[in-house]
Amino acid sequence: DVRAADSECVIVCEKTDRLYRNFADMVKVDELGVELHFVKENIVVGPDSRSNDKFIHSIKVCLAKHFSDNLREEVKKGMTEKAKQGIFPSMAPVGYRNTVSGHRKVIEPDPEIAPLVRRVFEAYARKEVSIDGATKLARQLGIKTRSGQPYAPSSISRMLENPVYMGIVRWSGEDYP
Repeated sequence: DVRAADSECVIVCEKTDRLYRNFADMVKVDELGVELHFVKENIVVGPDSRSNDKFIHSIKVCLAKHFSDNLREEVKKGMTEKAKQGIFPSMAPVGYRNTVSGHRKVIEPDPEIAPLVRRVFEAYARKEVSIDGATKLARQLGIKTRSGQPYAPSSISRMLENPVYMGIVRWSGEDYP
């Protein structure tokens, strides 16, 4: 929590939309009582600024929020369209890897990890192991997260329930073959 000790405290930023993504950010920065310098916009806003400058600054914050919200919508729409086309729209689940086939980004079984994941699925399907047992088996087989950590039971449970292993992409609550 930074508090301005005097009027010499300044935040220098490239432009408005780089400092704020929402109104809460603006309120927090405003409470600091600091002077803001936006280099690319060539403006300075602070506690002693004219009301018109503060008003224009508030409009720019609204535009930054609109940009952020719109970007979120477009990304979500694009990822849903990928799912509708049968393309996995995110990082490949354990046992698969992201790759490019032609000009399309796809997932394919990872030749090293997929057989190990299959063993966990088979043991669980035959009721040889519980979720905890499947987690222990995954650890024994050396199945790890991208960061190199062993999977937690909750992650193994999600893996075993994930329809992607049956050729179905579930995205935003919808299933796509």
